[in-house]
Amino acid sequence: MAQSATLAKSLSVATYIGFLSLSILTTSRASAQPSGESPEMRAVQAVEAVLQTRDEAVRRAFITDHLDGDYVASMGEVAMLEHLADLGRVVENSDGLDVERAPGGVRMTFVGATSTTIGVELSERDPSRIASLTILSQRTGGPGPGIERRVQAVEGLGRVTGDEALMAFAEEHLAPNFRASLRPDQLVQLLRDVHVYAATAGGISIEGSPEGIRIGFRGPQGADVLVQVDNQPPHLITSLKLQTDVQEEPGAQLAPISWENLEQRLAEEEAEGFAGSVLIMRDGEIFLDHGYG
Repeated sequence: MAQSATLAKSLSVATYIGFLSLSILTTSRASAQPSGESPEMRAVQAVEAVLQTRDEAVRRAFITDHLDGDYVASMGEVAMLEHLADLGRVVENSDGLDVERAPGGVRMTFVGATSTTIGVELSERDPSRIASLTILSQRTGGPGPGIERRVQAVEGLGRVTGDEALMAFAEEHLAPNFRASLRPDQLVQLLRDVHVYAATAGGISIEGSPEGIRIGFRGPQGADVLVQVDNQPPHLITSLKLQTDVQEEPGAQLAPISWENLEQRLAEEEAEGFAGSVLIMRDGEIFLDHGYG
């Protein structure tokens, strides 16, 4: 599957940094630990917490501690409590959170079968206070969190080492009928091969196709993995095929991103046209907070 260098480069930044357990304007339920030094990230932490609770006392404390007085006065406390409860119901089934800086605040996208983006505007008078919380968009569709989890597991095979860990992957993610269709040595070798391509990839592309979900590993050796996932829960992988006859376009090969070369690689991406704000957390602390383009 041929693909442009620009697409490979843009995908490499977001996806390979994901392999390093970083967060470029993106967090997950497990890793959303904003730094106390940033008003935006304090707001994200507070909003996420209040939308996950059904405790009215917690909502009242949120109104007192985090909302701008004029914003509360414009609605009234009772209406504000109802507004927070409504927002909580809208996002209660989400299983992930994407965070992006926006003019005057941040956008929080709660990801799930339905993805909901909430705009969080900070007060100009006091940036530690939230001036508005509004639903910007809702989107239904996509593969859903169950299927996405299986695709992410295949992407993550680059971090899995040892045959025992590979077989644990097979037990957790592969359908029994698919496992039974291969001899144990064939199954292990297939997963070893996918591991090699995933571990050396400088970029990853993901696209749907009539045959399933195609994961393209781009690097010194290009390969595609065609993944078929059962549409019914628990959404196990029913087929995993490795295609190694992938032709790379000149300039599409990228060196893997590491903690040591991260800033240099982002500067290179900026020179190639990348633009945006990048916020990276490491071990609960801000590692990089910079605008590009």
